[in-house]
Amino acid sequence: MKKIILTFVLFGNFCFAQNNYLSGSLNNDTKFVNQTLFDSSKSYSLNITQNKKTPILAGLMSFAIPGAGQIYTENYLKAGIFAAVEIGAIILAVNYDNKGDDQTNVFQNFANAHWSAERYAKWTSANATKIKPQC
Repeated sequence: MKKIILTFVLFGNFCFAQNNYLSGSLNNDTKFVNQTLFDSSKSYSLNITQNKKTPILAGLMSFAIPGAGQIYTENYLKAGIFAAVEIGAIILAVNYDNKGDDQTNVFQNFANAHWSAERYAKWTSANATKIKPQC
């Protein structure tokens, strides 16, 4: 059984490239693949492309620089989209980080102008007896 499945999986693409006679039945298709592949009267050649791009290298390049993997695979539209999205995300992050820093400064200036240690101590002593412990 393993041999049949392995034969079908390994050489399935070969049969699909040659013709479309597969029926969808595992038994029938396996017999057809075996007959097609191991028929000594026919000669088959596999078309292997020499300039095949590796997905692992494309992924590593995209991890390093967004869009670089798409440039490697010569998909320039996707590369431009990924680079534009990444640049937009960086601009938004820096913008909101600066806005957050500005709001922190506003809060600290307000607190420094309106906070008094004496007033805080009086409020604490006045309200300490109003709090009932929950048991």
